[in-house]
Amino acid sequence: DVQILAELEASRQAVGTLFGINSSFFRPPYGAIDARGRAVLGALGMATILWDIDVQDWIYGAGGDPGKQQLAAFKDQLDRGGNLVVAHYLYNSTVEQLDEMITYAKS
Repeated sequence: DVQILAELEASRQAVGTLFGINSSFFRPPYGAIDARGRAVLGALGMATILWDIDVQDWIYGAGGDPGKQQLAAFKDQLDRGGNLVVAHYLYNSTVEQLDEMITYAKS
């Protein structure tokens, strides 16, 4: 728990320094968190936040027509009521589709 606390606190400080905010939210890597992790977050007054739209760029980013597949996944999940997106800037196809995703979400 000590290591987890130290890592979370270091991350909070970095975000505060870079962006001037003190976030009380945490997105666990891969969306995976257990009871121990939730307890540590609670001790820091933080809450877990997870996405409900996954553009699935980690699946489609490297093959086929990734932009088309990612956009279809985004639209489908948004139409089902999703509102918080996870996407990865390391895939060009994600970056290329971002404007269209935002336009679709605003419509």
